[in-house]
Amino acid sequence: MALEDEPIPPRKFKGLKTPLWASLSAYKGNSLSRRMLLYILLCSTCFALMITLFQLAWDYQKDVSEIEKSIQQIEVSYLPPIAVSLWNINNDQIQTQIEGILKLPNMQYVQVKEIIGKRESHLIARGEISQSYDLQREFSLVYEEEIIGKLFIAVSLKQVYRRLLEKMIIILVSQTIKTFMVSLAILFIIYQLVVRHIHTIVDYTRNLDLNSLDSPLKLHRGKSNIEDELNEMVLAFNKMREKILTQFKEKFNASKLLIQEQSFSQTIINASSAVIICMDQDLKIISTNPAGVNLCNKDQTQLQGCNWLDVFCHKNIRQEIKRHLASSKAPENKEIEFPSTHLSHCILLWNFVPFMDHESSCRFIAFGYDISPLKKIEQEITQLNSHLEHKVQQRTKKLQTSNEQLEDAYKQLKNAQKSLLEAEKMAAMGTLVSGVAHEINTPIGTSITAVSYMQEQLKRVANHLTNNSLTKVMLKEGISDLDESLQLLLVNQHRAAKLIDNFKKVSVSKPTTFFSQFNVLENLQIVKESLGDEIRESQCTVNIECNNALSIYSYPSSFSQIFSNLILNSIIHGFENWQGKREINIQVHLVDNLILIDYSDSGKGVEKEIADNIFDPFVTTKRNIGGSGLGTLIIFNLVVQLLKGKVEFNTELGKGVHFSFQIPFIKTPDNLIKIPAK
Repeated sequence: MALEDEPIPPRKFKGLKTPLWASLSAYKGNSLSRRMLLYILLCSTCFALMITLFQLAWDYQKDVSEIEKSIQQIEVSYLPPIAVSLWNINNDQIQTQIEGILKLPNMQYVQVKEIIGKRESHLIARGEISQSYDLQREFSLVYEEEIIGKLFIAVSLKQVYRRLLEKMIIILVSQTIKTFMVSLAILFIIYQLVVRHIHTIVDYTRNLDLNSLDSPLKLHRGKSNIEDELNEMVLAFNKMREKILTQFKEKFNASKLLIQEQSFSQTIINASSAVIICMDQDLKIISTNPAGVNLCNKDQTQLQGCNWLDVFCHKNIRQEIKRHLASSKAPENKEIEFPSTHLSHCILLWNFVPFMDHESSCRFIAFGYDISPLKKIEQEITQLNSHLEHKVQQRTKKLQTSNEQLEDAYKQLKNAQKSLLEAEKMAAMGTLVSGVAHEINTPIGTSITAVSYMQEQLKRVANHLTNNSLTKVMLKEGISDLDESLQLLLVNQHRAAKLIDNFKKVSVSKPTTFFSQFNVLENLQIVKESLGDEIRESQCTVNIECNNALSIYSYPSSFSQIFSNLILNSIIHGFENWQGKREINIQVHLVDNLILIDYSDSGKGVEKEIADNIFDPFVTTKRNIGGSGLGTLIIFNLVVQLLKGKVEFNTELGKGVHFSFQIPFIKTPDNLIKIPAK
């Protein structure tokens, strides 16, 4: 072998010089050259047929196009003269013209019909009559805008088909010869470049054995050091050969190490305190280590052939252990008491490992560990655990008592919390009612004063009228005073009506709110246009960032109310006497199942005392000019109560305000966004 120290003369393999035709006939039905020739011929033939069909179709279309041009020429050149001849009843002239048409290529039949009234009659015909024609046309003969007859033309394509057939035969024959010659040339080139070298490689591999691994593969090529795929394959093959030789040497050395390891393992097994038993399929003992011999107090020869169950198990559990070993390929560990008369209470923990070496009769290797000391410790731990469980039960009872007391305290706390919430609601209701009463009391009181003054003026005018002392000046003064009082009364009544309307908006009622589908950007643009005068007077800019395709199914008037109140608050409160930048930014985005609306302005912001109570009723800094303090409360109720969303407010003096709205939505089966989501 090549692993020995003696050198072995290398065997040389030369390239085979096999002729091409010998290569084709070397393998019956499996020759690579034959299959390549067949595939080349098939592909070339298919391409030749496709090209031929394409050429014939092209020529056919070209011939038909020429015939169509001839028919168009007849329509342009022959129809007017034939119509004139027909009108003049010049049959000789018509016959001459028809014969001229028949002389055109591929013309088969020409017929002239005369129309008298509504009846067509045959006049003159020339050519070959047939049941059907390849191409046919019929033209009306018009003279002075009156149809006086018809011209029928039929065309035969027999000459076209004949030319195509002749051309097809020529193309197929030439293509077949060319294909065959090119295929042979390609096959010869492939044979010279590839196939003959493959034969060399096949011959090398057939004769390759362990004694010839030192001989490299060499190809017989005209030029040396040609860098191509064959050269790479030869290099890879030689590297593989060298690798096999190296690995064989390594495996030879590894086998020596394996023998050493087996000897070492046998030493460990013999010195191990654990019982190691090799068993066959019937659980008969094949061999055991010295620990097993010492435990059983028997010789190795006495234990061989004995059933493992009879030696290491009591009678009452043998069948159970046998079923356990037969039911699983990898049985679980088992604690088994060793039936011994010379040992007191010996418990072994058995671990069964399947052994799958088909060359050996061993099917299980059982490892038995003496756990008697561990079991004794386990009993002591069990006693301690029992004592500990008793203590745990006592403490559990105490904890249950404490938990019951905590539950009672929690219930009392919840009741107190509920009472506080009710009290807070009543306090908020009282504040709201007192605020409404205070706000409405002013215009109502002013209206009562105006009405009282009007009554006094009417009494004064009536007294003067009764005493006949009413002058024109007194009447004018009285009418003027009444007009002023009526104007004051009307203003205060409008103010009271507006307060009541705003107060009604604080309570959001779904049945009175119109629900429909609308475009959010269009809704914002409408609000912006409706507040155009206020925006222009305040000299501010409103920037809107929203997807123009965002359409939702909700309350359009509520969204308009929200944006309108926000913009008016910025104009009235944020930009008054403000010399800085005046800009309002509104951004609408979709994130997951939420519509996020960010509203901010660049005004003077809100003081902390008002910002902390921004959503409370009647909180305003413009009460002296008619501010109701309900605008932000209406926004809060619309977003939270009606739209089931959330509102966040942030402000800083000199840096404007920022409202953030998070409104959840759901999608309907029609993929529409619906708000509220519930």
